[in-house]
Amino acid sequence: MFLWVLAASAADYRVVELGTLGGRSAAAAAINERGQVAGVSSLEGPEQHAFVWENGQMRDLGTLGGRHSFAWDISERGEIVGGAQDDQGRTHAVMWSAAGQIKDLGVLEGGEASFAIAVNEKGQAAGFSQTVDGETHAVLWEEGRAIDLGTLGGGFSYAIDVNERGEVLAMSTTPTGHRAFVWRDGQRTEVGPQGASWSSAFDLNDKGQVVGSAPLPDGSRLMGYRWSPDGTDATFSLGGDIVIVSAINEAGDAAGYGTLRASQPGLIEAGLRPDQAPDFQATLASLGEEGSAPEVEVHAFLYRGGVLTDLGTLGGAHASAVDINAGGQIVGSSARAVDGRPRAFVWHEGTMTELQTPDEANAGASDINDRGQIVGSWSYEGRRRAFVASPCAPGTPDCGSRRSEPGTR
Repeated sequence: MFLWVLAASAADYRVVELGTLGGRSAAAAAINERGQVAGVSSLEGPEQHAFVWENGQMRDLGTLGGRHSFAWDISERGEIVGGAQDDQGRTHAVMWSAAGQIKDLGVLEGGEASFAIAVNEKGQAAGFSQTVDGETHAVLWEEGRAIDLGTLGGGFSYAIDVNERGEVLAMSTTPTGHRAFVWRDGQRTEVGPQGASWSSAFDLNDKGQVVGSAPLPDGSRLMGYRWSPDGTDATFSLGGDIVIVSAINEAGDAAGYGTLRASQPGLIEAGLRPDQAPDFQATLASLGEEGSAPEVEVHAFLYRGGVLTDLGTLGGAHASAVDINAGGQIVGSSARAVDGRPRAFVWHEGTMTELQTPDEANAGASDINDRGQIVGSWSYEGRRRAFVASPCAPGTPDCGSRRSEPGTR
C-alpha cells in the first residue's frame, strides 16, 4: 500500500491508497462519517466486486451468485447499496448490511433488472428498475417493497437521491424532453426554474432543496438553479453558457462548475442526458477537456447566501466541484498549470489545495464527509486506484507539511 501526504488550507492531510481485491483497478464511490468507504474493485480475473474499506482493510462484499457487483452509496449506519449479478447474469438492486450480508431488493413486477443509487439512515433506498413493459422507472425500496415512482409522461425515469424525510429526487423523460421531479408520499412535484423547457437535477438535501441545471426560456444558456419547496428559487452562472450544479449541503450552499464565456454551439446539454446518471468525466469529454487542453475555460464555484464565488483552478484552464460538506469544504478535480493534468483538490475558506497523488496520474476527488475526510480516484497506464484523504495535525506521523499554491482567480 502506498502513502502520500499533503497539507490543506486549515489542516494537513494523510492520503492513503485503498488497494484492490487482487486486480489492477479500484474506484471509491462514497464515504460516511465513520470513515467507511464503499466502492468497486477488480479481482484477479475479469470480475468486479463491490467493497467496503475500513481501518486499512478492504472487504469483498460479494455478489448474488454472478460475476459482478457494484457499490454506489453508504449510510452512516454502514448500509451500502448498489447492484449485483445473480447466477443468471441479471443485475438486481442490493443492500449490504453493516455486517456485510447481502439482500436482494428486487425489481418491479415483471422486470428483470434494477439498481440502487442512494440510501438514507432509515434504510430507504432509491434507484431504478425495469418494468413489465420493458420501460425503466425510478423506484423507492422500503419495508421490503419496491415502489414505482412513475414518470412525467415518458417511458424512462431514474432516482438520484433520497433524503431523511423519504423524499426522492428523480429524472424523467416527458413527451417533449426531460425534467427533474421530487417524489413524496405518492406525489410528483416538478422542479426547476419557471419557464424552462427542461431541467436536470443532481442533488437533494434534507430540507427538500434541489440543485441542478436548466436552460433559459430562449434556450440560449444553461443556468444553474437551486429550487426550494417554499418558492425561494435562485438561478446563476459564471458568465458563460454552461453551468452544472453538482451538490448542496444542509445550509443550502451549492457547489458546481461552469464556463466563463460562450462556447461552441451544441454543448448546452453536455453530460445531461436523461437516460444516464450524471457523469463528470463524460461531461469533460464532451467539452473537449479529457486528456487535452480545454476549448473553453471552466471554473468551480460556491453559491452561498445569494453570492456566487469563483473558486478558480489549480492553475490550469478547468476545475469542477462535485461535493460540498456541512463546513463548506468543496472537493473535485482541477487542471494544474504545469501540464494541464486533472488533479484532486479540496477548497476551504478561499484556498484550493491539490491532494497529493502520483505525479503522473490523472486524479479527482468525488466525496467528502462532514469530518473533512475525502475519497477519490487516480488513473495511470491502465490502472485505477482509490484513495482516502484524512485531516491530521501538523507534526504527527505521516502527516504532510507541504502546502499547495492557492487556486487562481
